[in-house]
Amino acid sequence: MAEVKGFKGYRFVGDKVGSYEDVITPPFDVISPSQREELAAHSPYNVTRVILPTEEGSLNRYEAAAKTFSDWITEGAQQQDEE
Repeated sequence: MAEVKGFKGYRFVGDKVGSYEDVITPPFDVISPSQREELAAHSPYNVTRVILPTEEGSLNRYEAAAKTFSDWITEGAQQQDEE
């Protein structure tokens, strides 16, 4: 039987990222390539940078997504829930 465990989620910090309208997106599977670029241009914290990442230098898209998310945590744009 599968073992299911809860985890502490992460949330955007409004004071750091500004308007939530600039950082949230539709589900990844309905975003076209041109829409992805438009959404990513709204904010350096737009979630498309993690859910639909692009290669960055020597990093493949998955490594780039992990680095982006880690950077957001370090910069205080994402904060982990206490519970």
